[in-house]
Amino acid sequence: MRITPQKLWAWAQRFAKEQRAHPDVLTVYLSGSLLSRSPLLGGLTDIDVVCIWNRTPGATHEIREVQPGIHLDIRHYPRERFEPARQLRADPWLGAEVFAARPLLDPHHFFDRVQASVRSHFHDPEVAYRRALTLLNQAREDWMSLNTLGDLPVFVERGLRLLYRAAHIPATLRGYILPPRRFLQAFSVLAQMFQHPNWMGTLLQLLGAPRVSPEQMSAWLPAWEADYDAALRTQLVQDPVLHPARKNYYTQGIQALLQDSTPAQALYPLLWTWTRAVLRLPPEKRSAWEEAVHALEWHQRETFLQGADAWLDTLEAFLDAWAREYGVEIGASWME
Repeated sequence: MRITPQKLWAWAQRFAKEQRAHPDVLTVYLSGSLLSRSPLLGGLTDIDVVCIWNRTPGATHEIREVQPGIHLDIRHYPRERFEPARQLRADPWLGAEVFAARPLLDPHHFFDRVQASVRSHFHDPEVAYRRALTLLNQAREDWMSLNTLGDLPVFVERGLRLLYRAAHIPATLRGYILPPRRFLQAFSVLAQMFQHPNWMGTLLQLLGAPRVSPEQMSAWLPAWEADYDAALRTQLVQDPVLHPARKNYYTQGIQALLQDSTPAQALYPLLWTWTRAVLRLPPEKRSAWEEAVHALEWHQRETFLQGADAWLDTLEAFLDAWAREYGVEIGASWME
């Protein structure tokens, strides 16, 4: 079947309609890539929907395949997570998501009121700065935690999370959430928007992209697939990154990025998903992944720590300058 945004919307609406059978579901809303102009990557995308319950939901996250390669990525929240709604304005993740969301089911207008409150003053410089400062402090804590980690897969996973969170320091000033599959692609646009194209070079350097070729990354895909499949067979704890319905979603997205004009942008989703898979495997099954991360020089931990520290300093200086430009009082960072 040819996948189109219209068909994806129809699946989302069908899911929302089914939730009418649950009287405790207050709201179903759509978020994520389907709200963008180009939701498909490699011909596939997921459908991000959120259910708000009038009680504590039985599950927090589930994935439902609607057809091969297309799945619903469903999150469940209790209503208390959205109350008081005005506090969400300063939340760099959920606040930005609610701001852009499209309600699919809202019979009691609960989400209408929440969204109206979030959108009010969301782009005020003081509120945007609070979101960015929250992320800066979280990224600093991530950086500190990296100094005590011994296991290399854990170090890489936390390091990748740090880079993703740090990149959102400028992103949240605009209220953006950068999609993980298109993370580097979206961040490149953001860096140009803020007239700091050098940010992209720094991020690629920290990832290790200049040390490998597109051909090398392509050559890693069979091992990536084998480790992903092995993780699906062995994982004990449910991981939303690792699910049979998501394998083609990642595979075709990575391949599409490798064939793009900037193939290095495939590195983040490739390394992120591979590392999450390897964390579920015994050490003797990690050899292909270890060869890849050594080629990227992630085993040179001190080099990464120094580079990440310098990049956080750069982003902090940018945020301070942005605050002064908009007349916002500069808050205390984690390190002060």
